[in-house]
Amino acid sequence: KVEERDYCREILIRFLRRVWGRPVRSAEVENLVALFDGYRPDFGRFEDAMLEVMATALATPEFLYVTRRDSSELPKEADGYSQFELARRLALFLWSSIPDEQLLACAEAGELAEPAVLERQIDRLLADPKSYRFARHFVSQWLGLDAIEATAHIKDPELFNAMKEEPIVFFQDLLKRNQSIFELLHSNH
Repeated sequence: KVEERDYCREILIRFLRRVWGRPVRSAEVENLVALFDGYRPDFGRFEDAMLEVMATALATPEFLYVTRRDSSELPKEADGYSQFELARRLALFLWSSIPDEQLLACAEAGELAEPAVLERQIDRLLADPKSYRFARHFVSQWLGLDAIEATAHIKDPELFNAMKEEPIVFFQDLLKRNQSIFELLHSNH
């Protein structure tokens, strides 16, 4: 079963880098490989044991919480954040998701703190359809759009859906055009 352990390790290195948004240490990978070794006899298939290990990785504070790393393993920028921490925060803020490969590659290359690169990445993230999630979550919470579900007097389903979508689309458009927050607050449309 040496091949399975090697394959497990290979999968975990790629998986953890992606979900944790940073390079992973050998010790972190080996801890999860040891967990795989413990799970493997209980499962008939390799994939089932790997799912348990991956679920465990997703239940770690490293994935569940946005924290600042105390270690000096990752070089910090002037603001005290590593480029990987910046990539993760950007992806969470603008996509409500984890960083994609391009964002991680910029962080790995040490380019994300360069203003021109950062601006291009922000524009790319905002242009992606995933940015709609941020707009939907933010505006829904801010304006309490869930309460619109209790509205019984609006019978037209298209009007009802338009009422829910309009403030979200408006906010997303402001973001994409990099408009002032005052346009949101003082808009007459």
